[in-house]
Amino acid sequence: MRSPLSEGARVFVKTEVFGRVKDAVESGKTPVLVLGMGGSGKTTLLMALADDWVHSGGKAVGISLSDVGRGEDFYLFLRRELAEHLQPSSRGETDLIAGSGRAGLKATRDFIESAPSDLLLLLDGLDEMPDPSPVLQLLDLMSGSSRVNGVAFQH
Repeated sequence: MRSPLSEGARVFVKTEVFGRVKDAVESGKTPVLVLGMGGSGKTTLLMALADDWVHSGGKAVGISLSDVGRGEDFYLFLRRELAEHLQPSSRGETDLIAGSGRAGLKATRDFIESAPSDLLLLLDGLDEMPDPSPVLQLLDLMSGSSRVNGVAFQH
């Protein structure tokens, strides 16, 4: 993810909430679920977190869950999005077409586990998915991961 806040004239005041989310991510207390009313600044907070992460030398990948098509396999979608952002030439199509359901969940977790250790994965728009259960399953599976520095979800 590019450093979105540094490209324009946007201003983000680093609030107490930002500090708590950043501390949780940096200390490995992930995944983090950011909740709030529409327009309360959740996406802006995630963009600021990505900006801060990138400026600290890490790699941030932001994915909009509203882009997941109805009936589309979430795990395949996520692997494709990650492959596009994480050295696309080093990933083969066999890494992506690993099945759906439990096999897809395991393949997605393995894919994320093989990512750089400075990866911050930001999934935005959980409430916009027709069925968020695959994301929640992935969250549960990744909660014990030491390889992924942070996963922040917005609902």
